[in-house]
Amino acid sequence: MPSIKTESSPLGRKLRRARSKAGLTQLALAHKSGYKGKDAGAHICRIEAGAQKPQLETLIRISKALGIELGELV
Repeated sequence: MPSIKTESSPLGRKLRRARSKAGLTQLALAHKSGYKGKDAGAHICRIEAGAQKPQLETLIRISKALGIELGELV
């Protein structure tokens, strides 16, 4: 049975590039953005994959954690 490939959104691709450029794992970015717990990295993973549309407040926290302007993500 073939695997299902999830297409990332433009936001997801920008987020992945910015996170990689910052040298952060999904988990590390999640923690810097205020997510806690063992599944914290899953939030970033879902956004990058296009499976979750984050709220504006979440995007603001993520952009601050990456040290970039919000406009660079959206």
